[in-house]
Amino acid sequence: MVYMAPPQPGKQTFEGLGRLRIATILAMAVGVVGLLIGLLLISMMGALTGGDFATVIGIGFTFVAFGIVVFILGLIALIFALMGIYTLHEGRMEFGNAHAASVKKGVNFIVFGMVTYLAAILSAVFLSVSAVFTFAIDPVALQNSLLMTAIVSGALSLVAVVFFGLGMQNLLERLMTARGRGLRMPFLGLAVAGAALALVLEVVSVFIFNPLALDSTQGLGSLASIVSIVSLYLYFMQLKDAELGARTMIQTGQFNPDATGPAPVPVAPPPV
Repeated sequence: MVYMAPPQPGKQTFEGLGRLRIATILAMAVGVVGLLIGLLLISMMGALTGGDFATVIGIGFTFVAFGIVVFILGLIALIFALMGIYTLHEGRMEFGNAHAASVKKGVNFIVFGMVTYLAAILSAVFLSVSAVFTFAIDPVALQNSLLMTAIVSGALSLVAVVFFGLGMQNLLERLMTARGRGLRMPFLGLAVAGAALALVLEVVSVFIFNPLALDSTQGLGSLASIVSIVSLYLYFMQLKDAELGARTMIQTGQFNPDATGPAPVPVAPPPV
């Protein structure tokens, strides 16, 4: 007879939280590189103003290298995030019906966010291509087209961030202690503020870089990464808190991450 070890309580939940932690760290790294890209654009603008084209070429190569790094890190972060969300969803019943419902709600918000973000990307591509065809014909139309690209794609990205933020919070809502739940509004506020700041900077970059760069929608918006990094750090702290809350629920036998001891044993009434 082969002895089978009992399954680890909350196994899938802990695996999902671990993968989301890795994804969050990678996302913060993407934000750091994005911030450097924004600073490079400012340096490039200064070099162009001074006529130092050798420096511009050097900065351009560095810009491309950083872009490749962002793509690779972002892709790995996306894979870990999707794996973490899937594992959390698969183990949603490990901590009760309320947690399962919250996770399901979170996944729905994240799907809405993905659809909205895809719409932002498609709108940016379509409007940018339209801008290319107007460049040689009408510079004013080019600037207007780039401005429309920045506004439309930026606004859709802002809506997507709201959906993503709500989804990420609902994934952890029933696992976090009071301390983790207290970071909910700061996280959401900074996430939305970062997206709004990116939108404003993208609009400003249209007027700064046009017609020097056709891809003006990616201009100074990356400087807003500094706000996103802080919001991601708060979410990283929430993930650690959710793991603590999950372990507390296992130890106390209650679906309450703030529980301080085992559930009271009901006492039978004395016989009449």
